Amino acid sequence: MQVDANSQSLGDVIKKARNEPVTVLEDGSPTAVVMSMDAYQRLGGADELRRKAALELIEVLKTTRREAAEAGLTEDELERLLADES
Repeated sequence: MQVDANSQSLGDVIKKARNEPVTVLEDGSPTAVVMSMDAYQRLGGADELRRKAALELIEVLKTTRREAAEAGLTEDELERLLADES
């Protein structure tokens, strides 16, 4: 949903934002988004999940590199094996 910043009261925008995010327009251009606290917290939760997943992936890659080196694989051989989609 979109509203013009000059034609809506803050109360009206907040009421609309309880149901769905509201894009606020100034001179026809998007300048802000108003959303419910629940929607905002869900976004934060998704960011936290992505951050944790990225950290876990880094650890998996470190372990894979270490184990590959212990098995005698070079970095180039490991990269080739990881890139192989067969």
